[in-house]
Amino acid sequence: MRRSDKFLFGLTVLLFLFSDVYYAGLGRVYDYVYISLVAISLRRILKGLSRFAINESVALIIIACPWLVVGMFQGSVLLVLAWLVGIILFYGIIGGYLRSKIEYFLAWLGYGLWVSLSVFFVQFCLKFFGSIYLDLHEIIGSIPSRGWNDEINYFRASGLFQEPNAFAAISFAMASVRIHHLQRLEFVDVLSILSIIVSQSLWGFGAVIVLLGICRITAARIKRGSILIGIVLTLVLINFNIIDSWYQDSTTGQRISGIDGDASRNVRFGYFEDYLNFDQKIFGVGLNGDKFQILIGANGFAFLYTSFGVAGVVLLFFWLTVNARFNWRPIIAVLYLFTTFPHTAYMFFWVWLSLIMAPSFSKEGIDRQEQCKL
Repeated sequence: MRRSDKFLFGLTVLLFLFSDVYYAGLGRVYDYVYISLVAISLRRILKGLSRFAINESVALIIIACPWLVVGMFQGSVLLVLAWLVGIILFYGIIGGYLRSKIEYFLAWLGYGLWVSLSVFFVQFCLKFFGSIYLDLHEIIGSIPSRGWNDEINYFRASGLFQEPNAFAAISFAMASVRIHHLQRLEFVDVLSILSIIVSQSLWGFGAVIVLLGICRITAARIKRGSILIGIVLTLVLINFNIIDSWYQDSTTGQRISGIDGDASRNVRFGYFEDYLNFDQKIFGVGLNGDKFQILIGANGFAFLYTSFGVAGVVLLFFWLTVNARFNWRPIIAVLYLFTTFPHTAYMFFWVWLSLIMAPSFSKEGIDRQEQCKL
């Protein structure tokens, strides 16, 4: 493996891990750093990328073009630029190159998961056993994380991310690419699923089901004892002394039992105000990230429906289905990620989308991946 490939793989893994580092007035600084560093080796990347990813990105731009133009004229300039950069550079070019090296990059995604998990469990143990809340975002001057609610004495670990939902979303994204292509669960993937449960993100509980669902059970080679270890660690870490007692006394248990009134659920999926006229419901208002939250909640489907309307969403789903080769596994993964906050302005999303859409590589490729070394 070339040193330049290792450099690109490492940078891209950090694109996932630093996706939640946000500075008011500056945005996601690492996205800018990544683009600057990748530009240096862009010529070499262009020689080795997958033409399928380029074709898919061109088709997506053609489909989205009318809504991008309307959004531009309505003032959503930065969001439109984010989509264009995301589709062309991150989906087509970066994602296309990583597809050609997928058996190597999957190993690097595994390393990234180990880093994320290490920080997550250090934060968990410091708070659970030492009453010390490690807020890395506050330390580096970013927006403080929301894993600890002092008012109700409620702690949920989030590791490198600002909240458990973000931790669950990135863990889901990284693990889903690995599971889709490897067609099995490795220990780091099982541990990632465990950590999502430990984070007590309600969205994450659904993510666990999806991750297990997209794994080809008939081809899975789960390492001996990994499920047992996962169950034991989950019981210990969440402190399930008595399941009924936990369910009644814990904040998470109360959130589950009273899901209809849960504040996070209401923000994400609550109905607020139907401000769209008939034409806007059919054709959307153009790419816009300002008001979709007040329609049907702060989720990706509300964003797509508000921006593209029914007609545009149908076209996007057609693009997704065709380019996923009618494989339901990546389609389910993409659709589920859109049930949380829309990540289309995050550059990691477009790399992830390109990789999850790629056909899982052959058994020979899987065997090669097992032999990949740093």
